[in-house]
Amino acid sequence: MAARDVNDLNARRDLAQSYRNMAKVLSANKDIAGAIEFNSKALAIFFRSWSPRISRMRFSGGSLR
Repeated sequence: MAARDVNDLNARRDLAQSYRNMAKVLSANKDIAGAIEFNSKALAIFFRSWSPRISRMRFSGGSLR
C-alpha cells in the first residue's frame, strides 16, 4: 500500500470518528435541552401554584397555611 493510500485511510477514519463524536454531542445536547424544558415546565407549575400563597403571605403578613 502506498503512503498516500495510508494517509487517505487515516484521514477518512479521523473524519468518521469526528462525525461520530459530533453525533454524540448533538444527542447529549438534545437530552440536555429536554431536561431544561422539563425543569422549566416544572418550575412554571410550581410558581403558578405557589404565587397566590406567597402573595397572601407577603401582603397580609400571614403564614403559608
